[in-house]
Amino acid sequence: MGMKFKGKEKRTRSRFTEFLLTSIDVLLVIPRLIIALVRSIF
Repeated sequence: MGMKFKGKEKRTRSRFTEFLLTSIDVLLVIPRLIIALVRSIF
């Protein structure tokens, strides 16, 4: 996740995109954790 924009005028936009990337990563990780828990239980 090393997406850093060059230029100070895009600081707020880069912060918003970093938030989107982290939220997407969390949304992608959560189902994998649930599947792993289900496989370990059953």
